[in-house]
Amino acid sequence: MTEISPSVAQIWRYPVKSFQGEALDQVEVTSSGFFGDRGFGLRSVTTGKILSAKRWGKLLEAKSALKGDRLEILIPTGDTEYRGDVIEIGRGSDPAIDSKLSEWFGEPVELVTATNGEGASYETDVDPLDLNSGTMDFPCPPGTFLDAAAVHILATTSLADAAQLSPDLSWDVRRFRPSLVIDTSGTDLDFVDETWIGRELSIGTCGLVVFAPTVRCAMPTRAQPRHLEHEPLGVEKAVLRTLAESHHTCLGVYAAVARPGEIHLGDRVWVGEPN
Repeated sequence: MTEISPSVAQIWRYPVKSFQGEALDQVEVTSSGFFGDRGFGLRSVTTGKILSAKRWGKLLEAKSALKGDRLEILIPTGDTEYRGDVIEIGRGSDPAIDSKLSEWFGEPVELVTATNGEGASYETDVDPLDLNSGTMDFPCPPGTFLDAAAVHILATTSLADAAQLSPDLSWDVRRFRPSLVIDTSGTDLDFVDETWIGRELSIGTCGLVVFAPTVRCAMPTRAQPRHLEHEPLGVEKAVLRTLAESHHTCLGVYAAVARPGEIHLGDRVWVGEPN
């Protein structure tokens, strides 16, 4: 095995699907992904589907975080101001919270928990660059509100490689919503994380098997919250169009959990031999 990075640079968790997430110092990794990641979602009372910012970009304006046995939700009340609510996890639905979320979102919604064995689906545009292309349903992995994989990994140099394709655009890492950002400074490989496909990464006490590039969807085309620094308006589709034209619409990689454990900021990353 070869050491390829001095440390884990960032750890992210998104307790409510499509809300802004939280940066962590450490995280428990279970067989299905980061503990608490996309454990909650907003469900449309009208359609019964889980809402995703792939279709409903407004969701990105809200924030969420886990505080012990409580879920914190922050709903925007202005350009930079938020109203907070705290929910005790495991006590079922909260009609008062659902009412506040519905008022903010503009239609009836309810906050629900991902349940083991219960299937869920979300809507996305057929063509993320064409809002008139129609929609299609995507199933979530059983018992989760994740999209396609337990963990999404993005190397710092891969993000820099993408930024070089269109240097005039904003390439804030939060636009791409990774679970892990790996510091790969010093490598001379372009889009280095894609070279890990078919290999196991040992990080902390867990193992992650990288199995596919992350094909970018409509999410990066959605307007980002105003609190993102240096984020000019109107760049959203240009970012995705750049990836589509120059790198097969891909950025980052997907991984499955081979060995549950814990990951901390600063943990070394080791890359196994190809399977």
